[in-house]
Amino acid sequence: MLAADQGSRHSIVFVTPSAERGGRPAVNILDTIDGARRAHERAGRGCLVHLGEEEPRYATVAEIAARLEPHPDATMLLTAVSEAVERYDPVTEAAILLEVPSGYQVLILSAEGYDYVGGLTFEGYGLLGLTRG
Repeated sequence: MLAADQGSRHSIVFVTPSAERGGRPAVNILDTIDGARRAHERAGRGCLVHLGEEEPRYATVAEIAARLEPHPDATMLLTAVSEAVERYDPVTEAAILLEVPSGYQVLILSAEGYDYVGGLTFEGYGLLGLTRG
């Protein structure tokens, strides 16, 4: 979920799924983009990886691919990560791989919001959440 108040740099936030459940607080988008820009300057093109309650970290596509390759269902997810990393502008945007209750989402974050690039949905989840089988 994205919440924004254009009056303040620090009020533009991305509410993580765990924050919606009372967990980790919302993430400041502009600070996230700034951190990704600095990581890009050191490591080249990559993606912020935000899994569960872990602190987000920056990883290259090669690092993400090495971790995902053993999983046969991960092809579409890796394709989405590769596309996001190719498309985003590291000066004004950040590519992010985000774990959500239904699977994983790949987004391009900007000050204006986010662009959903793709992801992987676990079996049993539809567009509206958990489905009954």
